Amino acid sequence: MQTNMDELAHVFRFVQDSSPEGFTLCTPVFDDDQRVIDFIYVYVNPAGASMVDLVPADLIGERMSLKFPGVVASGILAGYATAFETGEPWSHELWYDHLGVEIGFRLVAVRSANTVAVSYSDITSRLLAERERDLLLTRTSQLQAVTGELATAVDEAAVAQIAADSVRRYANARYVSILVTDATDAPLRFLAATDFPPSIQARLVQLPVATMWPAPTAFRTGIPVLVTDPVDMLQRFPDAADIASDLGVGATVSVPLRRNGVMFGVMAVDFGEPHSRQDLESRLPLLTAIADQCTLALDRARLIKRERMARSDVEVALNAADRASQDKSTFLAEVSHEVRTPLQSISAYAMLLLHDTMEPLSERQRETLQRMQQGTERIRRLVDDVLDFSQLASGKLALRAESVCLREAVQSAEFIVAPHLAAAQLTFSIEDDVGPDTFALADAHRVQQVLLNLLTNAIKHTGAGGRIILRIRNGVALADGAEVMLVEVQDSGEGIPADQLETIFEPFVQLSTEDGTHTSRRKSAPGVGLGLTISRQLARRMWGNLEAASVLDHGALFTLTLPRMKRT
Repeated sequence: MQTNMDELAHVFRFVQDSSPEGFTLCTPVFDDDQRVIDFIYVYVNPAGASMVDLVPADLIGERMSLKFPGVVASGILAGYATAFETGEPWSHELWYDHLGVEIGFRLVAVRSANTVAVSYSDITSRLLAERERDLLLTRTSQLQAVTGELATAVDEAAVAQIAADSVRRYANARYVSILVTDATDAPLRFLAATDFPPSIQARLVQLPVATMWPAPTAFRTGIPVLVTDPVDMLQRFPDAADIASDLGVGATVSVPLRRNGVMFGVMAVDFGEPHSRQDLESRLPLLTAIADQCTLALDRARLIKRERMARSDVEVALNAADRASQDKSTFLAEVSHEVRTPLQSISAYAMLLLHDTMEPLSERQRETLQRMQQGTERIRRLVDDVLDFSQLASGKLALRAESVCLREAVQSAEFIVAPHLAAAQLTFSIEDDVGPDTFALADAHRVQQVLLNLLTNAIKHTGAGGRIILRIRNGVALADGAEVMLVEVQDSGEGIPADQLETIFEPFVQLSTEDGTHTSRRKSAPGVGLGLTISRQLARRMWGNLEAASVLDHGALFTLTLPRMKRT
């Protein structure tokens, strides 16, 4: 029987000695109250000993707490004791600091008779990967939070302050400052700082970029500068020794800020305590990412500032233009009224003289008075056009919505222009395709004004022997079901070039009477070139429109569109 047990022990030892996993057997150490206070190694396989850079002989017979003091704080000793006392397996994963080196273990402890059998494996690689994953997730979440905060800032100072506060919060920094420059050779200046002593900041209002300090060096080289402790600072950057001493600087990182490849600033971070270079390098990705976010937000803030300045300039210009337009309208209205009054007096006196039967006039006197009356009438119409144009431009021209009988409006217009048609030796006809009870919704006075403008324009541009047709007809119903009526004025004059059919509706533009192939802004015919402009604007103010069509040498067609009065 003893032989079999010895053979089993031999096999067990052979298997464990060959296993790549760590394995130990430990016997408990009791206090006076029979509580487990420690363990003594009775067996350790080679793999287990090598995990802590030892051999089995270095551990067998030794007390666990004396060989590895950290087992008490880590909870390993308590876990072994629980497994021994309860008989229940105890398993755990943990980081263990062995002589300054972190090792990841997975432990499983099971009571076996009067010992505790423990298997353990090195999971350092897996725990490192999980740590990196968790760190990446944390950094991603932090950067998302920074991005959200930066999105709320609309000026550069606010952006820089948010970035500085974020670095202090997420990187556990003590002092953070954002320094920028307006030119590559100009001194660095503080745009924002977090918890930076005002007295020190006052000494660094302008930091020359040539200074042998960490921040200016990062700016000059475009490479992050890492300083591990005060000794490292003194050796590499002696110019900064006094300030660093006053600040109590520990480890620092200076990250350059660049826009489109050009340096414009530095983010300087002080951690207050010394750090290893490895630790600083592990923090660098987060600091660089926040610096990049800060740069993008600063660019956005600059664009917003420029847009606001441009918008302000535009608003100032628009206000000035509006005031100028109002002043112009006021001036035109006042001048028009002032001119109209004496014109009416002149016209009235001329009429009285022409019809004075007590003192007959000579033919020459009568002709002079008639020319005087025609001239004053022409000037009055020009003044009326200018006044109407001014009121339309300022939006002060009031129109009425009433029922207008187009047949009556056309006949009235014909009566007014009949003498001019006869004088110009033109044939005139009216074509009425609508019934007598058909009405348009418009302002009767302004409809009459548009018709007279169109007829006067047609007479002006139609040679002797020509023909003018005024036509009333029903229009095609619009998409929204509304019905319209059309009034057309067609002449047989020289026509209008196709590329000028819209230009003629612009203010102060007239079709040249000398050459019908073009329009001009020079005064080549009676009037100031406002008739068609006013007519179109009036038509559109009456919920209609005015359009032109033409073929050169075959006359022009002007179409006034007005909404049809709904039948009740």
